[in-house]
Amino acid sequence: MNRAVARASGEIVAWINSDDFYPDPTVLPAVVAAFESDPAVDVVHGGALTVDGEGRPIRPHRTREMRRLADLLVSPTGPSMQPAVFFRRRLYLQAGGLREDLHYAMDYDLWLRMFPLAGAFRFLPRPLACATFHAGAKSIRGMRRQIDEIVMLKRAYAPVYRLGLGERLRLWSGVAALYAYWAAVRLGVRRAA
Repeated sequence: MNRAVARASGEIVAWINSDDFYPDPTVLPAVVAAFESDPAVDVVHGGALTVDGEGRPIRPHRTREMRRLADLLVSPTGPSMQPAVFFRRRLYLQAGGLREDLHYAMDYDLWLRMFPLAGAFRFLPRPLACATFHAGAKSIRGMRRQIDEIVMLKRAYAPVYRLGLGERLRLWSGVAALYAYWAAVRLGVRRAA
């Protein structure tokens, strides 16, 4: 990804994994229009759907508009799924790109470094991407390792974000919710894929 973005000539960047897709042909024009509507907008993000291996919807992914940068850290996961986040190339380069030592949460780490550098965000309250959930998907197969990486990043960035007491409580209750979700999936009480 870092080499690809460095070589890219376009101003707007996103990446989508091989088993994910954009839900319809209006997504990319809507994203471009959001960037063009305000030159201060550096990040456009929106909703996403989780779908099965046949592309059938499982459920909407819980997404939200970011009201404050601390929301990025204190919420259990990022504001949008990775394929539903679009950003200016210069912002990606300014943030230093993806860390190559991370395997599961490199996108979350990028958001934690990149979003504070952004001039403005635009949230589109519609599905911008479909993420395929199946037993072989990296985020399903390695869910516990992904959660462990996310928690490691939350610990590392908590001092940087200077959280108040209420925000720290939200952060750690969100961490507990991530591990509870993993346990529910592992015990068969909840379906991940």
